[in-house]
Amino acid sequence: MRNRSNRCERDLHLADVATFLGVLRLGSLHGAARALGVTPSQVSKAVARLEQHLGVKLLVRSTRGVAVSNEGRALAPRFEDLLARVRDLRAADRPTEARLTVAGSAFMNALFLPLIVDALPGHRVLSLDMPPGIAGAYASEPFFDLALTAGNESWPDSWVKVCAGMLRQALFASPELARELGPPPVAVERLRQTPFIVPIYSYRGHIMSGDDGCPLPPGERRAGHETQTLALALVLAQRTHQLVFAPELAAAAFVRSGALVEIPVVGWNVIEPLQVACHGERVSASVQRKIVAALRAALPEAAPAPRAVEAGGG
Repeated sequence: MRNRSNRCERDLHLADVATFLGVLRLGSLHGAARALGVTPSQVSKAVARLEQHLGVKLLVRSTRGVAVSNEGRALAPRFEDLLARVRDLRAADRPTEARLTVAGSAFMNALFLPLIVDALPGHRVLSLDMPPGIAGAYASEPFFDLALTAGNESWPDSWVKVCAGMLRQALFASPELARELGPPPVAVERLRQTPFIVPIYSYRGHIMSGDDGCPLPPGERRAGHETQTLALALVLAQRTHQLVFAPELAAAAFVRSGALVEIPVVGWNVIEPLQVACHGERVSASVQRKIVAALRAALPEAAPAPRAVEAGGG
């Protein structure tokens, strides 16, 4: 009887599996705890139970925090498959519901997810915010079905990549700062001592500097405020004497209201393609067509060159 009780205590808990996957996706115990609405201690205990059940170390703990072990990464696809099978069993007696998980930066998701939702009324859409340039690194893992990226990120052969249109990026500032910089177009030299609001990202428990795509390299300009979201960067640019380099679409509402103005710069013309990357087996061709059509209706037509930065950028 005692042995049977011990086995029951070591039974696999699906909630523990989901908790570990939350740590893997969000990069920290605290991030998973916030997402799940529990304490970091509860997250740690859940992972410890899963480790005891499997007899493997899923997390590597150090003074700098926790990181997912190689064993944990190797088991992650099986965990995802396990939870998916359980969801299928639970949904067997309910109407079938199409589901699509979309990964992209906060700006991409805020701007384009409503268009995707409108284009797919029969789908339940899940949104994952990921720093630019990160999604492609996780394409081989079943975390998402579709990604929105700018530029030419690399994807495995199992993914279908389509250019939905062009994203133009430009320099923006408050009207007061624009007057100080002088009549347009502004020479690059005038910008070097003016602070730029720069992006940062929280990834796997670490704060990292982001790339805003500005032709003036970070080492040749002053760093000002730092923020994880483009929406906040635009608000800060409106309220401070600092510049922000951002997609034209993101700043459009600020420009229309007069809160920000575009600063033309000599030699700058940055255009990037909006790429829609879909897993070929998880996203049907018809769904891909509907998404791309919805995005193309809201964007300029695709151009042959993925990114054009004219001479004089720095």
